[in-house]
Amino acid sequence: STTSEIQPLDQGIISLFKQNYCCKMIKRMVADNNSSVDRSLASLNLKEVCHCGGKASDAISARCIEQCWIKGLGPAFLSSTHDDADDICPIYERISDDEIVANVSGKNEAAPPEPKTSGTNDDNDDGTSTPQPTVSEAVNHLEASLRWLETQDVDSVKILQLRSILDFARNQQSVENK
Repeated sequence: STTSEIQPLDQGIISLFKQNYCCKMIKRMVADNNSSVDRSLASLNLKEVCHCGGKASDAISARCIEQCWIKGLGPAFLSSTHDDADDICPIYERISDDEIVANVSGKNEAAPPEPKTSGTNDDNDDGTSTPQPTVSEAVNHLEASLRWLETQDVDSVKILQLRSILDFARNQQSVENK
């Protein structure tokens, strides 16, 4: 029976993946602004679910994976350090309701610094300035850009990068709407 051999994987890597995935899905549902969970889940497509799974998987460190394998297979792998896998790859965290709300709403994420302006616009010499787009406009344009990019013959990394920017804009939009 290999159950006891792979149990550390279930307790570490798989559990951490599930937690990351659930967190990403909850953030997406909150950013979606649908009135119910059912509508939000119904609006998901396979591509978005795979994207969430990829982001959840990417959040697991190589060190965490290594330590879970070492813990599960023990003497089959010799490690130079004998760190406890639970220290490197925590599988749970006690957080308060306020911290959960802050994490889901994106309020705890560091906002990018505002660009410093000297009061003059070097790009426009005629004295007129272009108004900054709203977050809603940015989300709409990024969604259109994503639809266009997906029809092009480009590397999937570029699509994931644009999708990540779109996720950031949606988080900002949900923060503004609250």
